[in-house]
Amino acid sequence: MTDTPDKPHDPFPERPLSRNVGRIPKVRPAGPEAIPGLPPKVRRDWDEIDQASDESFPSSDPPGQGVG
Repeated sequence: MTDTPDKPHDPFPERPLSRNVGRIPKVRPAGPEAIPGLPPKVRRDWDEIDQASDESFPSSDPPGQGVG
């Protein structure tokens, strides 16, 4: 028996992202300037609801802006 304390049990031993952060996909900034090939009309008409939607993608929840 050793005098070193036991390591806490890891309930999730296979966490590839915690050990290999290089595999995390890059996230693009939100906004019309970050979308390649966006038509000029869409770029001009971009509003706060478009921005909120773009910032929340790919979330399963809709953006809170403009609701209610």
